[in-house]
Amino acid sequence: MNYRNENMEIKNFSFSDKHIRANVMSTLKTESEHRDYIHSITQLKLWFVWDWLRKHPEENFRSVLRNRVDIFRKTGYYDPIRMNSDSPDFEVPGWRETEDLLERVWKIHRRDKSSDAFEDEASCAFREQLDKYAISSYEKSLLPPMMKCGSLTYHSPGAESPDIIAVHIANTLQPASIFDDPSYLPRCLRELMDKSSVEFGVSKLHCGSWLNSHPRWLALFPQEWTDSLSPQDLSVQWHLGFWGQFITARGTFHERNAAKFRNLGQMPFAYRTADCTFDALRVHLDALSLIKEEIFSTQ
Repeated sequence: MNYRNENMEIKNFSFSDKHIRANVMSTLKTESEHRDYIHSITQLKLWFVWDWLRKHPEENFRSVLRNRVDIFRKTGYYDPIRMNSDSPDFEVPGWRETEDLLERVWKIHRRDKSSDAFEDEASCAFREQLDKYAISSYEKSLLPPMMKCGSLTYHSPGAESPDIIAVHIANTLQPASIFDDPSYLPRCLRELMDKSSVEFGVSKLHCGSWLNSHPRWLALFPQEWTDSLSPQDLSVQWHLGFWGQFITARGTFHERNAAKFRNLGQMPFAYRTADCTFDALRVHLDALSLIKEEIFSTQ
């Protein structure tokens, strides 16, 4: 099984992370853990569908299943080559019938005191599909995603905001965390600013993510970023900007965050947007670097 990019280690880890590098191979998730993640995240999303519709009876089942959770893309009905990930073809043969079956099960159990029966019966509808997906996607899930700047990437700015670049985040260090090395994300951010300013002439950074409710992420940005934070978006959409908080650094299911979600009835880290200028971010990152140097000089 050849799943590892041999250059990944040198490119993404600093030489101070030898303890991380030494344990990379031993801490990679297993195929069993990957399968458990696929089934557990689907189970969580089935609970969410049941709970959301209980709180929002004006919405219809099919819309919630398609737009607020991502189960379809983890079945064989989804064709990543032929379909647009943001707006796939939900009308493919087989999936509509699956949706109909799930809705019938939901109608039977929507007034239950708990979602248990709905989750159990609904998950049977595509258990075989999820198992196939887990097997076919395991090796790919161990490969670092294609990103331009470490664990960050960007696309061309929108016509309505030509001076702003949106940052997208994915963990290329798996099974390590992007927060393990305090200097790693600052390097990624600097690289992103340098590359995108040359490529597109942009001067501002924007991000929409659950990470904008996470203290360790917010610490990387200046006061300007914090001041611009949007109100918490509790609408919940299907993508990882909301659901990424249920994946651990190893790519396994985040049991603790999932338990909080079920207990609280809302995601532990709310999706928020924020932005700031490159100038303000560079000044802040310089200050963080000086603080780190002072800490090491006193040790």
